[in-house]
Amino acid sequence: TEVVGKWTTDLPAELAGAVRATARRLGVTLFEVLLPVFRLALLRWKGADDVVVGTPVAGRPKSSLKQTMGSFSG
Repeated sequence: TEVVGKWTTDLPAELAGAVRATARRLGVTLFEVLLPVFRLALLRWKGADDVVVGTPVAGRPKSSLKQTMGSFSG
């Protein structure tokens, strides 16, 4: 397993607005829109057939669910 570290970037205001509008239209969070895009970018940059991307927490609105494994989406 290769751990690269932390990477940050800024989105131009027009693109950020389009991403927010897409999230609203789909009824999902910005995270749920941007994570698949990030994964696709990694696939292209790496030239790989598959890339695994993990997050420490995703979609757990209740504190009682924080120790549960897997992704939650509604």
